[in-house]
Amino acid sequence: MEGDWWGYPLIVPILDKQDGFWQVRLPWRPNGSTTWVKAEGLEITTTPYLIEIVVSEFKVRLYDHNQLVLEVPAGVGSAPTPTPLGDYYVTMMAPPPGAGYGEQVIALSAHSETIMDWQGSGDAITAIHGPVGSETTISAGGGAFTNGCVRLLIDDLNQFLVVPPGTPVTIIDKSADQAGG
Repeated sequence: MEGDWWGYPLIVPILDKQDGFWQVRLPWRPNGSTTWVKAEGLEITTTPYLIEIVVSEFKVRLYDHNQLVLEVPAGVGSAPTPTPLGDYYVTMMAPPPGAGYGEQVIALSAHSETIMDWQGSGDAITAIHGPVGSETTISAGGGAFTNGCVRLLIDDLNQFLVVPPGTPVTIIDKSADQAGG
């Protein structure tokens, strides 16, 4: 699939294959958007990684070949601006907008469900980035205090920079799972 996403190559995960077409997840609104594209001529890559964000536990986990290799505390979205739950992926590694975000920002295909335009950008993309002044809260086990992005300590964030665009990201709330049965 050709194109770009915010000036970066458009990379999309394959969800299904059928009769010479692939169903792919798209990085734009609404969350969970998919389409079918011709399989012919597309470049296929794979990744051994998976990122799991558990908002109810304030944790981010990194899996390599289905083995847990890292679990770190995080800041996640507050009640008015929650981190969107669902299945997403890493769309790009972007330069940070300022001090405190870390060397790179890990942009996701997730979009805020409550914020439509973040600081005049025309969108509100969810990302994983540095603490932006919240080191103490994150070091104490994390919490729900962001506008939807996931904040990590810089040393922890740096360990996630090995994941390539296209890496699956699952964002879940285990307290909601337990409450439902």
